[in-house]
Amino acid sequence: MNIHEIIQKRRSRRAYDTKPVDREVLARLVASAQLAPSYANKQSWRWVVVDQDPALSKTRAALNEGNYWALKAPALAVLVTAEKLCPTESHNRPYWAFNAGLSAMNLMLQATEEGLIAHPMAGFDPPKVKEALGIPEDYVVLLVISLGYPGDPSELKPHHLESEKGDRIRLPLEKIYAFNGWHKGLEP
Repeated sequence: MNIHEIIQKRRSRRAYDTKPVDREVLARLVASAQLAPSYANKQSWRWVVVDQDPALSKTRAALNEGNYWALKAPALAVLVTAEKLCPTESHNRPYWAFNAGLSAMNLMLQATEEGLIAHPMAGFDPPKVKEALGIPEDYVVLLVISLGYPGDPSELKPHHLESEKGDRIRLPLEKIYAFNGWHKGLEP
């Protein structure tokens, strides 16, 4: 299949170099995120980019142990959203979160284009991130994305090293899509 190169190239790598990412590059990432499509053009995403202490140390301290590798990343992008930013829902569909996810993908693709690793993480303590960055209580910290240049994979734990060097693993296409109706093959 002919899939765009940047989509094929994007991977959630874990081996970071500590070299800082220029603020101009970080601004381009957020500008790319801003261009994401969104329901009713609500743009229900907010980004806090963290690249200096004390905010960086405090945000890193909110990461789970399993994300030890992200402690080397020189920048973190925190995706914040809230239902009030896009309150229109029908049939329990949270458009605000969908919009935010599209914004995150644009940021990650631009990061790949810039030669960066962008690894989205759910393994963090949201109240600690809110406290570290002064995010109001009524907002949701949806993701923290580690950002930086590729580094030495030998510093990773064995199971992460295997993933870093291995092929990208995805479900077969027939397990994720169907034409003209649902079928049992889509079930887990």
